[in-house]
Amino acid sequence: MKWGVVCIIQLFSVFVLGQKEITFRWNFNDPKQEVLMEDFYVTISKGKVLYFADSVRSNDEYKWNVSAGENLHIRINSKYYLPIDTLFRITEKNIKRGLVNLNFYIQFTGQDLDVVDIRAYYQPAIVYSSEEEHVADFEMDTLGQLVLLVYEKKLPKSAKIILRKEGNTDRVMRCPSLASHLEKDYLGRIYLKTEDANYLVHTVGDIGIQKIDQTYYEEKIKPIASEYSEKVFFSNYNPLYPAVDYFAVDKKDSSYKNLLYVEDAEIMEHYRAEYKYVDVRTKLWAWDMEIASGIDREVWVGAAVFTNSLYYEPPFVPFFRQCDTAYISDHYKNQLYKFTIDSEIELVDSIAINYHLDKRKTGWRRVVLQDPITEKAYLLYDKAGYSHIRELHPHDGSLSSVMTLFYRYVEKVAVYDNEVYYIYRPFGSIQKKYLYKESLRFE
Repeated sequence: MKWGVVCIIQLFSVFVLGQKEITFRWNFNDPKQEVLMEDFYVTISKGKVLYFADSVRSNDEYKWNVSAGENLHIRINSKYYLPIDTLFRITEKNIKRGLVNLNFYIQFTGQDLDVVDIRAYYQPAIVYSSEEEHVADFEMDTLGQLVLLVYEKKLPKSAKIILRKEGNTDRVMRCPSLASHLEKDYLGRIYLKTEDANYLVHTVGDIGIQKIDQTYYEEKIKPIASEYSEKVFFSNYNPLYPAVDYFAVDKKDSSYKNLLYVEDAEIMEHYRAEYKYVDVRTKLWAWDMEIASGIDREVWVGAAVFTNSLYYEPPFVPFFRQCDTAYISDHYKNQLYKFTIDSEIELVDSIAINYHLDKRKTGWRRVVLQDPITEKAYLLYDKAGYSHIRELHPHDGSLSSVMTLFYRYVEKVAVYDNEVYYIYRPFGSIQKKYLYKESLRFE
């Protein structure tokens, strides 16, 4: 019995080794540095264990046994203020004479009335969070399932795919090495891209991946923009050439039609002129390539030399479809072309657009987002790190009012079923990259 008591004491000593009683003092301030004396409901978790849950005020003090290096997951909620969800790391630097000051800046949400609730901000919802893994990329499949690419420390070495649907258990699988990102094709199928291979991600039933031929993917799948009924729409886009053709193919008889040719005329002039300034050896190489391929020698030099200069920008010619109408944007002629595709494919209208002009002033990010459920199209802008979304009305080229995303410097924005998804990690925080979503709302 005596030896049993000694063993228990030794085990308890090992468990508490490194822990000491620390006083935590709460401080809540508004943006004007004024102390707030309202009650705030606070929960603190360590890992999956709830450590503390109670209402606190500024200057309240609590004592807990903690050790340096521990992470505390702190959530703060109040009726009239924006909630806070953050991680706080205990270090020797923030422990001063046995005291840790927990300072939080609280932002007012609006004014609460008896009849209506007026709020100035919308708090984003956390779709996926983890204390061990970052979200690197995400896509939504045709079944409404969220496909996440996550990693612990380095994406190429520790990547995993998580398949998530509300109400179901997450399905997880380890990725091959050198994972890069996810891509979606015109049918909504999702692919995992690595540095040396492509994999089709199976999301029906058990999660799995299937290696596909990289050349086949790049030449036969990626160029297809959309399909409707018996028609397939594709382009010959090449990032090394400043022009794009869009085509339509009828699957019934394999006949195809050239819909539109879009060229960046200014870039094309410099692109072809580069041949004049290269050395003789490069000109001889271009001649040989022209004889072998039939492609003009000026194009070979432009692709090999001019595309590496600061002046070159790959063409951006977005295609999107809404019901039985297809739209192609020509940003170089400031026109949006409208095609009917129900029976015969016909160009029926062209609309003047200006949303892309003065990119330095507006912050346009050369991005057109489309909601696969509602088929609405959206434009993405950036001003001082804040992302702004505006809906594009293709019938007249006008834009909606602005929706500003709550967080600054977000990554990968996507729209699905009237909600905006994005990846975000607070600057200077030890929090991992989370996936958030906000409901579309235009002021």
